[in-house]
Amino acid sequence: MTTTNTVESPLASSRLNRRCSSRSIINKNFDDYLFPFIFPNQKTHLFSLLQMKTKLYIKHMVCPRCIETVRELLHDLKIEIAYIQLGEVVTLHVLNKEEKQVIQNQLSQRGFELLEDKTSKLIGQIKSIIIGAIHHSQEPFVGNYSELLSNQLHHDYSYLSRQFSSVEGITIEKFVLSQKIEKVKELLFYGELTLSEIAFQLNYSSLAHLSSQFKKETGMTPTEFKKQRKPRHRSLDSI
Repeated sequence: MTTTNTVESPLASSRLNRRCSSRSIINKNFDDYLFPFIFPNQKTHLFSLLQMKTKLYIKHMVCPRCIETVRELLHDLKIEIAYIQLGEVVTLHVLNKEEKQVIQNQLSQRGFELLEDKTSKLIGQIKSIIIGAIHHSQEPFVGNYSELLSNQLHHDYSYLSRQFSSVEGITIEKFVLSQKIEKVKELLFYGELTLSEIAFQLNYSSLAHLSSQFKKETGMTPTEFKKQRKPRHRSLDSI
């Protein structure tokens, strides 16, 4: 009879005796692609229930495909996930320094970055919230981005704006505009919506307003861009 030896993950063996009693609480109870501005009450309840185990902020995790990549990475490392969304993961146990370093190395190999310092985490959160509202919301976002950010991050918008500009070299308003233009490019390329429908989806006051902003940012009108039939919009992974 042949005995097969099972090789444990070095991370799994380091925490066999500290499994979290809330293991049965899995992130499938929530829509993985919900963003922090959609169901804040449920998110607050979840974080309270899990007693804020370990929260990781991840740069370049900006699309559903990125979420799946990070989920698979952590699964391979035997890291149990309580909650995952754009730019953010909550684990079911407290990670030690060694575990974080292994995760950092694995993330780097896949084009991501684990954010450690406070300012970097904040910038990552700002970007994730904006990208979620523009690129992944099922309904047009009709609110005010300054209020959205302030409410979700619990900081005055003036503080968020200063921190963002000091690190990124552009204003939050400019970042919002650039993301809206990238979304317009994407929708134009796939050709499933009219310009009027695109203007409505991205909450432009009029088609003329969209066209004016688009030409100012790209040097061409939406119609001229569409005629090229080339995917010249930036991948979200590069942001």
